[in-house]
Amino acid sequence: MQRSKNDVWVGMFVIIGAVAILFLALQSANLLSLSFQSTYHVSAKFDNVGGLKPKAAVRSGGVVVGRVETLAFDDKTFQAKVTLALESRYAFPKDRYQSGQWRCGGGHPVGRGVGEPDQPVPL
Repeated sequence: MQRSKNDVWVGMFVIIGAVAILFLALQSANLLSLSFQSTYHVSAKFDNVGGLKPKAAVRSGGVVVGRVETLAFDDKTFQAKVTLALESRYAFPKDRYQSGQWRCGGGHPVGRGVGEPDQPVPL
């Protein structure tokens, strides 16, 4: 009886450890982002988004304010369309959308073409 009780505790401990390792692996690979903040979307069109990837961090002043949600190609304008999901707790004024002071991923500047929320402005 004592042995089976110990086996249950060891099994639970191993499962908790495996879940923790899986969580850390997904978090470090930027494949998992646990944010329970509501977001709003801003779209932009760019000629070149080389190296930018979905789920890349969007920074303003060095602080993560959102994530890149989608990258798509617009076959009418032949530009890349980037959709950003910005956290609602960061309210940017309308002129900020064209200021060019955001950074995505590995330091890619975002701006000068970023329009009002949900309305893309071409570059």
